[in-house]
Amino acid sequence: MESSLVLYILNNDFYAKKFDPQIYPKNLLPKNLQKNKIYVVHSCDSSSSKKKGHYVVLDTLFSKSNLCITFFDTFGRKFPYTEIKNIVQFNVTGGASFCFNHIRFQPIRSTICADLSLFYILWRCRGYTLKDIQIKKFSNLPKENLKKIPPFIEKLLPMEIREKRKKKKLTWKDFA
Repeated sequence: MESSLVLYILNNDFYAKKFDPQIYPKNLLPKNLQKNKIYVVHSCDSSSSKKKGHYVVLDTLFSKSNLCITFFDTFGRKFPYTEIKNIVQFNVTGGASFCFNHIRFQPIRSTICADLSLFYILWRCRGYTLKDIQIKKFSNLPKENLKKIPPFIEKLLPMEIREKRKKKKLTWKDFA
């Protein structure tokens, strides 16, 4: 999914827009993370012309006195990118706490990381913890998430985008 559509969904959600969601290329993520923010990180560098890549989420929602960083990768990896690892370590050294998703919710050869990341963010903005979302909202079977979550996210897109997608004839390449 294009970054503009990810932002469209987040900025049109009553709860998510309160946390000023932003999308960053992995090399432009701010070093000092702020409380109560959503940082959607795209795997491409800012100098890359590639539009395809992988989305991950750093959030600092509901941080009270100390910064609490939650990291969500749909493949359940702790640090898929050195840039994120360095920023998290910098903030943890400064007193922040850190937790991450360790469960793979995305099937290996699928391209639904944006949908799953959006799904996570939408529940997180409503006050659910990472653990609650892992247990109560996602399926532990990645193929089930592939079936259920994209149609839910699709309904949040603008009508003209949904109409264009309906008209597009899908092939096996669309799912590779």
